[in-house]
Amino acid sequence: MGKKAAQKQHLQGIRTLIGQVTYDVQGFLEKNRDTFRDDILNMLRDSRLDFVYDLFEKVCSRNSEETLKMGTQRKKPTVSSQFRESLHSLMAMLSTSNPFFIRCIKPNTEKLSNTFNPDVVLNQLRYSGMLETVKIRRAGFPVRRLYQDFASRYKMLIKNLKATDDVRGKCAAFLQFYEGSKKEWHLGRPK
Repeated sequence: MGKKAAQKQHLQGIRTLIGQVTYDVQGFLEKNRDTFRDDILNMLRDSRLDFVYDLFEKVCSRNSEETLKMGTQRKKPTVSSQFRESLHSLMAMLSTSNPFFIRCIKPNTEKLSNTFNPDVVLNQLRYSGMLETVKIRRAGFPVRRLYQDFASRYKMLIKNLKATDDVRGKCAAFLQFYEGSKKEWHLGRPK
């Protein structure tokens, strides 16, 4: 095999928006096999921030188990393996949470303040599905909130009202005080 053929074996191409980008990947793993310095790892593990502490506590405990399994080899964990482990831990944490998503609408493409371009905004609303959501809500499928969530959100306003001790009664008193007619709201039974 010639020298040029051997070099071609180590080339990797990635197609991007601007075209094909080719990289020489020979020795890539060896060049990028970094390890955390022990003092940095200990600092992160001893963090007072719960999130950082949880991420690096799991990484450190897993690394010590791997070290025991390896016996006499005792390799330090690489940055990429620690990153991978912390990413898995983060994904596990996110899968057990209830995320809220906020849609951000840009008022114009020029990023100018106090400038509103209705065509740009309408286009974003169409592509984000917001107009469909509005149509569904208009058709009679409203937002339903749990009494506890409603009371928690408006507790500063509700506490000034004289109402019963139960959450449903507090919500009813609040709604009757601020919106006397029952045209815009209805109290239901929780499922």
